Amino acid sequence: MTPSTKNLVWPAVFLAIGVIGNFIVWAQMRDVQGRWANVPPVMSQGAAIGSGLGDPQFAYRSVAVMLQHLGDHGGRATPLKQYDYQRLSDWFMLTHQLDSESDFAPFLAAFYFGALQEDKVRPLLEYLKTAGNSPVGQKWRWLAQGVFIAQYHVKDQQLALELAQVMAQIPNPDMPAWARAMPGFVMADMGKEEAAFALMISLLQSDAQNLHPAEVRYLTDYICDNLIPEAQRADHALCAARP
Repeated sequence: MTPSTKNLVWPAVFLAIGVIGNFIVWAQMRDVQGRWANVPPVMSQGAAIGSGLGDPQFAYRSVAVMLQHLGDHGGRATPLKQYDYQRLSDWFMLTHQLDSESDFAPFLAAFYFGALQEDKVRPLLEYLKTAGNSPVGQKWRWLAQGVFIAQYHVKDQQLALELAQVMAQIPNPDMPAWARAMPGFVMADMGKEEAAFALMISLLQSDAQNLHPAEVRYLTDYICDNLIPEAQRADHALCAARP
């Protein structure tokens, strides 16, 4: 055996050992697949900003995109019912701390994760209450969506009423009449027609001059068609005045 041949023996041995070892590992692990560990614990606001190189906006976008794609891994999509919604709510609260003006995270919470028609989404309602309780722009719409989720997904009418009452008290003059009357709609669904009637009549009496005629007509029709017994409508001044 020549010296040059001897120099090739050990590399060949190591290569053979590597190939055999690789085959053994593959044989043992070929059926093992990555498993999703569910929603991770939320980081602190300071840690989030640090991960965004000190830029809260960059941190907000990073967290929001992470939430958008959370659970999509290895070519598989995770069903909404498998998410940890308490941890999701914690992450959404973090996005609100990073940027309370953006509507991307509330949209994701309300229309994507909130689409699950189970009680599991209840923790998200606290976030939507926080995101929507603002007189700026149309933030109240997140509370309106929270009322819908509480009524029809979580099926908790009392919680829906609480959210509706918070929305009705927002000092936003541009809110439509139906948003201010939302507690009345919820009370009507709860069978509390008298309370709903009193609230809506009070709204018409106090704010009619500030409402669009179409809003006045809508509230009037709702009161007459849903809250006043049919036999009494013809004698009621509100209903009799309808064209």
